[in-house]
Amino acid sequence: MDQRKELMRDEAIWQALARAIAAAGTPDHVDRLIDLIGADIAHDLVTVTRYSATRAPEFVKHRRFSDALVRRYLENYAVFDPFYAFWRRERRSGIVPLRSLADDEAKRGQYIAGFLAQAEIVDEVGILLEDGGDWCIGIFLDSTQRPFRDREIALLGERLPVFSALHALDLRA
Repeated sequence: MDQRKELMRDEAIWQALARAIAAAGTPDHVDRLIDLIGADIAHDLVTVTRYSATRAPEFVKHRRFSDALVRRYLENYAVFDPFYAFWRRERRSGIVPLRSLADDEAKRGQYIAGFLAQAEIVDEVGILLEDGGDWCIGIFLDSTQRPFRDREIALLGERLPVFSALHALDLRA
């Protein structure tokens, strides 16, 4: 990446970080956190879902994703969601790429072959953050064009402590 592009990217990250810090404790917190997480990771859609280890998922918000698909997810596909199963089983924060959960059976299953195919999503990465009690909030970057690159997943992993700290700050506010 040339120096000019790198400076522009760094500026965008710092601005998104400043807005996310300022939004802690406000109704804009999740939106600013989404902006920070996706600031320089190419993606087409965003979904935000809360998962509990003991209750059904709750859809929080979405960007460029239809309300009809949200209803379809909640009514038919949430029980097959591998991220939901991961949270119920592991109960730990992290960067969770779909490919880390998608064995051959899952690739043919209802969530990937059914739901993601209907939504025209080719790849998904979840940023799971503890949200109090047995809950987490999952912020999902979705790509309709190409799989996420290893470098993009690694970059999210490097930034996970910042995302976690910002969300914890919001929970305390």
